[in-house]
Amino acid sequence: MAFQTLTNKSHYQITRQLCWAFFLISTISCTANNSTNTPSPALKDAFRGQFLIGIAVNERQFTEADQKAVQLITNNFNSISPENVLKWQSVHPSPDTYTFDMADKFVEFGLKHNMVIIGHTLVWHHQTPQWVLPKRKRRKSR
Repeated sequence: MAFQTLTNKSHYQITRQLCWAFFLISTISCTANNSTNTPSPALKDAFRGQFLIGIAVNERQFTEADQKAVQLITNNFNSISPENVLKWQSVHPSPDTYTFDMADKFVEFGLKHNMVIIGHTLVWHHQTPQWVLPKRKRRKSR
């Protein structure tokens, strides 16, 4: 119990510090851009050596169909995680079917841009194929 409280407190403190850091960077960025027109450091550069700055990416982003998003992602982030392409429903939609095409493109995007690639949990509360879990009987309402 004490460990869980400590972990939650640490998570809270880290989250709070990150929020302040993002606020300060945004403020400095706006001030710097208005007065000198020099670009502010990217998030990944501002925190280099301290921790990774990650983002969840979708298919339009990692296939580079959304170029504005790609520019934002590659300039500011050094770690990526997929939104959906590594979830069970996408990779193993039926008992005899495996599809890794989009997962491979996600990894290729990360490698191309020298990013740390983080996968997604296999079992998720949504997007688990119907064939995996037996249908549950619904409770009768009172």
